[in-house]
Amino acid sequence: MWRPAYEVVRGGYSWNLWRDASRSGDSRLELEARAVLTQRNVESGGEVFGTSPDNENAFLLSAGWVRRSSFGTLRLGVGYSWGD
Repeated sequence: MWRPAYEVVRGGYSWNLWRDASRSGDSRLELEARAVLTQRNVESGGEVFGTSPDNENAFLLSAGWVRRSSFGTLRLGVGYSWGD
């Protein structure tokens, strides 16, 4: 029997493309990075071949453009994720 422990680190940055405030909305660029780490936590005497998974890590990078106006929000972006 194993109980996983999770650590999630997430950070992002967003900035306005226009220097002055606009009545028609705003456009922003956004960057985000995320790391999810999973560690096994095997109970005493529970480590048997094939019953406890190895540690798993996943990483994500994404970039996007956001347009907000009185009609709503449009978000276009791309991301890439990898792990082991």
